[in-house]
Amino acid sequence: MKLPIVTLFALLFLIACQNSTDNTSSEAPAQAESTPPAAQEMLPAMPADVKQKLFNECTAVDYIFYDEPFTMSLVEKPAIQYVVSHIGDAPAAINPACKPNGHITYQINGDIFLEADFYYANGCTYFIFTKKQQKVYASNMTQEGLGYINNQIQQAAKMRQQMEGGAK
Repeated sequence: MKLPIVTLFALLFLIACQNSTDNTSSEAPAQAESTPPAAQEMLPAMPADVKQKLFNECTAVDYIFYDEPFTMSLVEKPAIQYVVSHIGDAPAAINPACKPNGHITYQINGDIFLEADFYYANGCTYFIFTKKQQKVYASNMTQEGLGYINNQIQQAAKMRQQMEGGAK
């Protein structure tokens, strides 16, 4: 119960700070197709020990959405552990036709430990992780992770509509 409330307040704050006047669609991104097109690049999945380190030691996670007018910052341990659980155990087949929908930084005590571009549309549902700007892992995104991102986008769209409706 605490996680949705914290996320809701974070989204309200971020949307309130938004100074953009452009019109955005409130439609949720398309759901993933079951089989992506053939991939041309393969990286190993995130090793279990790296994922466990994130789960145990990560102190902040920041999401930047490229096509959405908000960002998310998570600093509470249960919320961080929840989003780390969205990293699947299987390696992702990287489709060069897919474009990233956003970027994530995983911090440990103020230092960036790992970064990732995330993909959640058009049959592409995975993370490509980088260290020192070099691709190191590609892991699939869990269905729960896809649902979480879609839910955050829908909640932000509803709040924008409410704020725009109240400002008239």
